[in-house]
Amino acid sequence: MGKILAFYLENRFNLDIFEFLSLGYLVFGAIAFFFLVIPIWWETRKRELSLKYLTVLLVALLCSVLGARVIPIGQYIRHNGFTWNALFHGGIVFYGGLLFGFLALVAGLRLCSLKPFPFLDIVAVFVPLTHSFGRIGCFLGGYCFGKTTEHAWGVCYPVGTGAFRQHMAAGFLDGNALASLPVVPVQLMEAILNIVLFFFLLLTYQKKTFRPGTLVVFYLTAYSLERFVLELWRDDHIRGLYAGLSTSQYISLGVAIGIIIFMSTSKWRTEKTPPLAGV
Repeated sequence: MGKILAFYLENRFNLDIFEFLSLGYLVFGAIAFFFLVIPIWWETRKRELSLKYLTVLLVALLCSVLGARVIPIGQYIRHNGFTWNALFHGGIVFYGGLLFGFLALVAGLRLCSLKPFPFLDIVAVFVPLTHSFGRIGCFLGGYCFGKTTEHAWGVCYPVGTGAFRQHMAAGFLDGNALASLPVVPVQLMEAILNIVLFFFLLLTYQKKTFRPGTLVVFYLTAYSLERFVLELWRDDHIRGLYAGLSTSQYISLGVAIGIIIFMSTSKWRTEKTPPLAGV
């Protein structure tokens, strides 16, 4: 499949495939933003909530973009020392964006004297849908690729992509190679799981019988488990591996521990206010 995509477009239309795929990554990133902001805006408008919620959300999204750059910058500094190039090297990390955005959203809602849990539940419903589009973009751009595989579902990435460079550096390819070895399309696996998670959260949200905060807690728990397992199929070394676990696996463990602490110490467990009441 990857060979067909790479070589047909390049030979038939004289198109630089890597530039095309990178453009697809940006396009799907824009679609992801659309599928997060618009539904939340619509739900906020339908429930006649204060526009302060959307203002806080937009600020939190800016913080999430900055947070998504923290891990790549840290990895660059770890291997190369600090230079100004660190600010522009590498891509973005979803986990960094999620955690920074989440903390900024909670802090902003508190500062504006707004109840956080009902709105966080709305946001939690649409984050996995947004993330699924982002992962499709990663698949098209050749980022976050999986381990090599001999199965028919394997995807070969063209010259210039991360998979090709990594396989070439490891000596898996000869000098005449035009594509990487077939790799597991782990990006699509994550996209599918995120879509399933989105529909589950959406159906639960529509029932309106849950305690405020339930959906955001469930989302963080489910995604941390999903991500920890999927990392077993990832093979992009740039993400960082330490003592046999990737950076994202350590973060997943941290998120799980944080949720356990939160649920055992927070007043959330005894909260009986129905969703979105009094906001």
